Amino acid sequence: MNNATHTIRYIDLCTPSYFNGSSNPVFAVIVDGNSTYQDIKDSMLDDYNSNESFPEMDIESALNDFFTTDNMDSIAFPNLEVYSDDNFESCYMYADLVTNS
Repeated sequence: MNNATHTIRYIDLCTPSYFNGSSNPVFAVIVDGNSTYQDIKDSMLDDYNSNESFPEMDIESALNDFFTTDNMDSIAFPNLEVYSDDNFESCYMYADLVTNS
């Protein structure tokens, strides 16, 4: 592990067709009106563990800095529709990992 620090930065909440990308490694987490902050954090950790583009680092510390809420069980995006098989276009929360030297 190197001495660089990393910051997770929120980019956007949108469908994949509207995401403009990032030059940094990106977390892409499917969310809906039932997604809690804990659900999103768990998905970001899974994304980190399954994606080789992320550097080796203390991901837990970066995630804890990113999520500043005291209630991780609260709904993150209550204005989003709740997933249903009939009518749902996947919405993603995008965040990237910025390396600070």
